[in-house]
Amino acid sequence: LLQNENRPLTVQTQTACEVWQLSRTDLQLTLGDMLEDILRRWRLDMLSLVDLFKALEDNQRDALAGELETRMFADKEVILQRGMYGDTFHLIQSGQVKVLGTDGESS
Repeated sequence: LLQNENRPLTVQTQTACEVWQLSRTDLQLTLGDMLEDILRRWRLDMLSLVDLFKALEDNQRDALAGELETRMFADKEVILQRGMYGDTFHLIQSGQVKVLGTDGESS
């Protein structure tokens, strides 16, 4: 909902459910500038769970959280290709990935 992109997941009820729904437009109109702050705090909380970033001060993690961009990848889509120039750092927010070694096998 927060990103203007196709849904990465399917959500299906397992029992009868009552679901509240709010459009992206209404959410943005209601929360306004608070929405970015909420997302930033959520990203900050997620970064504090990553071992690599645990030693950072809160203000350093906050700076990182402010720079994170969400990008969606389809099933089986390549995120990084062996031999490809690398100038980005990736954190898997959700989903599962497979890392292939030089022989093309999972490692």
